[in-house]
Amino acid sequence: MSSVVGLRERGKRDKLRRIKDAAFDIFRSKGYEAASTREIALAADVSIGTIFLYAKDKRDLLCLVLNQDLDEVFRSAVASLPPAGSVERRLRCLLAPIYEYFSREPELARAMNREITRLDLVEETGEQVERFRNRLKAWPKAIQKIVDESRSEDLVGDDSALLAEILFDVHLAHVRRWLNDDVPNTADGLAGLMRRVRIILRQRESSTSRSNFRRATKGRHAKTPASN
Repeated sequence: MSSVVGLRERGKRDKLRRIKDAAFDIFRSKGYEAASTREIALAADVSIGTIFLYAKDKRDLLCLVLNQDLDEVFRSAVASLPPAGSVERRLRCLLAPIYEYFSREPELARAMNREITRLDLVEETGEQVERFRNRLKAWPKAIQKIVDESRSEDLVGDDSALLAEILFDVHLAHVRRWLNDDVPNTADGLAGLMRRVRIILRQRESSTSRSNFRRATKGRHAKTPASN
């Protein structure tokens, strides 16, 4: 009995591998929009029904193709993060692997970033899309950790989560712009991102410094109560 179950499991893994390989190749060669699940099923030597056992729809299939790689990108980015350094430097180290991966697979990256903008309009999604969404939520948390670990009192505060979300949103918007290049270059992408990050961080530090100065000045000029 166990040998039969083992054969079934190997068969399922083999089908999944063939589906992922076929989808990966066809999405890359034809483009995501032009590709069809029918031709992917034909290339994988499975029925269309079998495709939908592993992915709810074409969007879910795209996530199926990319999730394993993007999970590894996230894990390695967090694991290789320097234990100390400026927010700017550590943020660059954290996000660099995304640009490196997308520069190698620009067609798939463009498709994925188009789908990101449509996710809020989708009521029901498949398992692979939810896996993608969960990882997307993990990136701002990693950025917040960098901000919270910063020694700069101008950055650390109750709004560090909001600052992390803003930085990640800027990153997503910049990636979409960067992917419009015919051949997205990692160095150019990171340079463009860091210019935007520096503006945000400097503005935040300047705003906090002004606020602190106003509070200190107000305290010095406060009138002391008149003695009886």
